[in-house]
Amino acid sequence: MKTDGIEILLGDPKQAVRRMTLPLVVALLAQTVYNLIDAVWVAGLGPDALAAVGLVFPIFFILIGLANGLGIGASAVVARRIGSGDRDGANSAARHSLLIAVVASLVLTIPLLAFADVIFSFVGGGEVEVMTLEYGRVIFLGTIIIFLATLTNSLLRAEGAVKRAMAIMIFASLLNIILDPIFIYTLGLGVAGAAWASLLAFTVATVVTLYWYMPGKGRYLNIGMKGFRYCSATTRDILRIGIPAAGEMIVLSISAFILNMVVIQFGGVDGVAIFSSGWRLLQMAMLPYLGIAGALVPICAAAYGAKRYDKLSEAFSYANRLTFISMAILAALLGIFAYELVILFTYAEETAHLADGMVLFLRISVLFLPFIGVGGVAAAMFQSIGMANRALIGTILRNMILTLIPAYILGARVGLVGVWWGQTLGEIAGSVLVLAWGWLTVRAMLAEADKVRTRD
Repeated sequence: MKTDGIEILLGDPKQAVRRMTLPLVVALLAQTVYNLIDAVWVAGLGPDALAAVGLVFPIFFILIGLANGLGIGASAVVARRIGSGDRDGANSAARHSLLIAVVASLVLTIPLLAFADVIFSFVGGGEVEVMTLEYGRVIFLGTIIIFLATLTNSLLRAEGAVKRAMAIMIFASLLNIILDPIFIYTLGLGVAGAAWASLLAFTVATVVTLYWYMPGKGRYLNIGMKGFRYCSATTRDILRIGIPAAGEMIVLSISAFILNMVVIQFGGVDGVAIFSSGWRLLQMAMLPYLGIAGALVPICAAAYGAKRYDKLSEAFSYANRLTFISMAILAALLGIFAYELVILFTYAEETAHLADGMVLFLRISVLFLPFIGVGGVAAAMFQSIGMANRALIGTILRNMILTLIPAYILGARVGLVGVWWGQTLGEIAGSVLVLAWGWLTVRAMLAEADKVRTRD
C-alpha cells in the first residue's frame, strides 16, 4: 500500500523537496513562535530569568539533539527501506527506534536530575543558579517525553506524512502558548512554569502522534510492538547514523556552553541575555533551511535505497539553491528590522537597556545565515546516505575550532562585538567547507554509478 506521502517521497525530487518542505517549515515556525512567546513571558520576570533560561538552553539542546539524532537515524533507515521496497524492514526499523528512545531517555534522566546543581554551577549559573535549577530540573524530568515526541514526529516525516507531522506540532505549540501565562503567572510557578508548559506540550504531541498510528488512520508504517523481534543489525543501522547526528547536536551544545562562558567573561549576565534572546530570532530565520534539510533526509535516503543517485543529486542541488536564496532574503530582512524585532525581549523596564546590544548582535550574525543554510543541507545529505560521520566532522571543525577560537581571541581584544564577529566568520568558513565536501561526495557516487552502467 502506497500512501500519498510515499508517492511524494518516491516521485520527482524537486517536487518532493517543495511539497515536503512547506509543512515542515510551518511546523517549525509554530514551534519557534511558541519558543519566542515563551521567552516573551519569561522576559516579564526580568533579565535574571532570561539568563537562567539561556543557561539551561544548551543542555536542553543536547536532549533535543540526542532525540533528533535518533530521529534522523530512524528516518534515514526507514526511508531507505521504503525506497528499496522493504516495508517489513521499514516497520522493524521504526519499532527498534522506539525501543532505543525509551531506553536512552531513562538512562539519561537519573544522572541529570542527580547532578543538576553541579552541571549548572559549572556553566556559570552564579547569581541566577536557583532559577536555573527550577527550570532545568523540570526539563530533565521530561526527558522521555522529549525523546518520544521528537522520534514519533520523525517517523511521520520518514514516510512522507509531513502534513500530519505539521498538524501535531501546531496543536502542541498552541497549547504551550496558552499554558505559558497560566503556569508562569496565574499559578505563580515563575520560570519553572515555562518548563512545565513545554513538557505538557511535548506530552500532547506524543499522544496525538501515537493516535495517528492506530489502525485505520491511513499510515504506511506499523509501530505496534506485537510480534516484535529484536535485531541487533537494525539497531546498529539506526545508531550508525543516529549517534553521529546526535553527536553534531552535542558538539553544538558544548560549543554553546563554551560560548556562553566566553560571553559571560566579556559581557556578564546582560551578555548572556543578549546572546540567548538574539539566537531565538536567528533560529526563526533559519526555518527555511531547517525545513529543507529535514525534508532532504528521507528524500535522499529513499533515492539512495532505490539506487537512484541521479534523483539524489537533483534533490541536493535544488535544495542548495532554494536554501541560499531564501536565507539571504531573510537575513536582509532581519538586519533591516532588527530594532523592531528586539522589542519582543526588551519591552520590560528591566530589559530595555539590552536593545542596542541585541541589534548589534543580530546585524553581525545575519551574515552567516545563507552559508550555514547550505552547510546544513550538505550535512542532511550525508546523514541520508549513512555518512553521518562526515557531517559530524564538519560540525566539529566549524563550531569547536573555526568559531570558538576566533570568538575568544576577538572577544579578548574588543569585547562582545569581537565574540559576535568570531562566531560569524567561523560559521561561514566551516559551512563552505562542508558544502564542498558534500558536492564531492555526490559526484563520486554519480561517477561510480556510471562505471557500473558501463560495465553492465
